[in-house]
Amino acid sequence: MSLWRSCPVSLIAESSAQLTLSFCCGLKKMAASKVKQDMPPPGGYGPVDYKRNLPKRGLSGYSMFGIGLGVMVFGYWRLFKWNRERRRLQIEDFEARLALMPLLQAEHDRRTLRIMRENLEEEAILMKDVPGWK
Repeated sequence: MSLWRSCPVSLIAESSAQLTLSFCCGLKKMAASKVKQDMPPPGGYGPVDYKRNLPKRGLSGYSMFGIGLGVMVFGYWRLFKWNRERRRLQIEDFEARLALMPLLQAEHDRRTLRIMRENLEEEAILMKDVPGWK
């Protein structure tokens, strides 16, 4: 036999309604005193707000779309403008390179001839003792 069933236990609620529960040897008894029931105020309760009432925040969708479109148009305009400027600079560089090409080619030819002359002089020094060279 358990200790729970052997001892009587009483529980008293602390509300305005005095409710006493008794447990004794597995039997339940329940008694309640008369309680004053809460009633609505005279004339009833006021209306309950159930609709969403969000404050208006930020710009409207049309204005955000217009601003985004304006930023994109401005960006493309600057991009096309920069591409034209870059193309103009590339053409200028190409024309300058084309104008300098004869000078650069002449310098390259002079360098090649100097190296060939130095090679021939060195070869002549190395092969001076060989009969039939030349």
